[in-house]
Amino acid sequence: MLATLQFSLSVTLPIFGWLVLGLLLRQLRLINTLWTSRMSSLVFYVSLPLLMFSSVVRFPISDILQPAVVSVTVAVTLLIWLLARQLNRYRKVEGRQAAVIEQAAFRGNLGIVGISLCLNAYGSELLAQVSLLMAVLTLVYNLLSVYVFVAANASGKVSVGQLLSRILSNPLILGLLAGGLVALATTLFPALQMPQWWFVVTDYWIQWTLPLALIAIGASLGFGTMRRHWQVLSEVAGFKLLLMPLLSVVTLLALGWRGETIGMVFLLCASPTAAVSYVMAKAYGGDAELAANLVAVITLVSLPCISLGVFILKFWSLM
Repeated sequence: MLATLQFSLSVTLPIFGWLVLGLLLRQLRLINTLWTSRMSSLVFYVSLPLLMFSSVVRFPISDILQPAVVSVTVAVTLLIWLLARQLNRYRKVEGRQAAVIEQAAFRGNLGIVGISLCLNAYGSELLAQVSLLMAVLTLVYNLLSVYVFVAANASGKVSVGQLLSRILSNPLILGLLAGGLVALATTLFPALQMPQWWFVVTDYWIQWTLPLALIAIGASLGFGTMRRHWQVLSEVAGFKLLLMPLLSVVTLLALGWRGETIGMVFLLCASPTAAVSYVMAKAYGGDAELAANLVAVITLVSLPCISLGVFILKFWSLM
């Protein structure tokens, strides 16, 4: 029991520590809004596209692809989005707020929090599988996010050209597409393999920027007018932190999966709403205040939820 508790805390406490450090540094005025904005931009436009690219080209996809795991997690993501959409319609929430709520319900912070949780739990042993699943889910998240905001701004009438232009201007999607093209080229022409120094440099860069990105998230957490949005906050937290990981894990358990794969899926699916959702809400004219509140509350609530989930899965020897 004690060993299980220690393991669960070892997975989540380092993440909590970086977030708290960000809050403290902001309170001490050692970092400011400009620093957090620039660090978030650095991660969004450089680090995460590099991670997406390297994840796709690092290993032959056929060696690490788990079709059942990918299918289940993508299907659950789409289901969560549809449920959030139906809830918006039932509550007659439209436009700027509806898009923010839908995005927050399914979009996890995989590139920073999710991968950090997996590295804390399993080290680099599962990095290839984690990276590939993260790449697929990131593509799905970005496609859905662009769609919900474009649809909201177009009052439900989405232009294919407008949607494609938004998708192709997203740096994470560009990183995935570039990685896919290079992976295809190296498969067709084995002599064109990526040099090993590329992965050494990109891994070092990502390991250096991930803690800084967590600090930036902690420093940017703001709770604004939480009372006014309390019902929405609790509902979206339920979708993201409870329903999404529960459906994914239960489905995979029913299909016979156990061990590290279950742990990987749980940690990625239970990752809190991505801070980039606030950036996208602001860029696409969504309710930025609501987006910021959702990121702040779900990030903090996620820590005890993930710790409890890891404890339960580890106690029953499922991860």
